[in-house]
Order: sequence, then structure tokens, then C-alpha cells
Amino acid sequence: MQEKKKNIWKWLFLILAGVNVGLIILFFVLVGIPQDVQFPESSITSQSTSDLVVQSDKDSLNKLIDRSVEHYQSNGSFEYDVDLTDYVEFYTDIPIFDNEVPLKMTFDPLPTEDGNLVLEQKSMELGKMDLPISYILNFVNKQTTLPDWIVINPKKEQIHIALDRIETYEDMKLQVNKISLKEDDISFRLLIPD
Repeated sequence: MQEKKKNIWKWLFLILAGVNVGLIILFFVLVGIPQDVQFPESSITSQSTSDLVVQSDKDSLNKLIDRSVEHYQSNGSFEYDVDLTDYVEFYTDIPIFDNEVPLKMTFDPLPTEDGNLVLEQKSMELGKMDLPISYILNFVNKQTTLPDWIVINPKKEQIHIALDRIETYEDMKLQVNKISLKEDDISFRLLIPD
């Protein structure tokens, strides 16, 4: 009789452990299935425009980014920071089983032919864990509220910043003219409709 009780508890423990492992696997599968996202097409039309070149540096752009991040974090999204150094650096903490694990992702900014910007994943540090970058980008994409002109594509490990979709005064459009963070040489073109 005593032997039967031990076997029942042993089987109940194994079933409970199996359910827990299954739930953990399901969590990582649901959070980590990367999606292939199509980047938006350029909204710049062929209408007649005048353009103005705006020169900037990392310090000025960091201040602008901080203000934008504060605005979008006030809408209930999780907290994150973006900092321009020689690369674009993204910092946040990811909740994993009642712990906050620090995340740092580094991107290389690449201008596109249509004047927008693609941030290509360069490196990632998530505590001491080694997870695929696409899983982390997919998690960030699902957990934060981003403006519609920022599109995360976890499958390609890229973030597309559609500058031409940013709402501006009098339908002006913004394009990257040059971006070299290492040389602190950043310029944009402001297209003003005639």
C-alpha cells in the first residue's frame, strides 16, 4: 500500500513537471515566432518640391530622440532608451520569471534609396542568455507601442524608420541625406511642397 502511494506521487510530480516544461516551451514559441513584415513604401510623390538640408550631430539628435521616446512611453508601453554613439543603441529590461533581465541591442543605421532609414542588427546582449535576435525583436515588437512610421521586421533582424511618413507641418517630408555616426556627420533633407 505504501509503495502505491509513492508511485502516485511520483507520477503526479512528473505530470506537473511536464506541464510546466510544456508551458515554458509554448511561451517561447508564441513570443518568438518571427514575423516577416513588409516595410512601407515611400509616400513621397513626384510633385514639385523645394528642399532644405539640415545638418545635425549626435547630441542634438539624442535630445530629440529622448523627447520622442518619452512621448510614446507615456502611452502605456514598457520603458526603453535609445542612444546614438558610433551605432544606434537600444536599452530596456525584459521581465522573465519575476526578474528584470537587461537587454542591449546595437544597430547600424543605413539610409535607403528613398531617403528612409534601416537599422540593421549588429549585436545583442540579453543578460547571459544566448537567444536568437529575431525572438527578441519579435518580443519588443509585441510589447511596445511604436509610431506607425517605425516598423520592426524580426525575420530580417531590421527596423525600418519611414521618415517620409512622419507627420510634419504643411505636408513637408523628411529624408536622410547622410548619416555617419562614427564621424558625427548627420544631415537630412526637408522637402517642402511648392
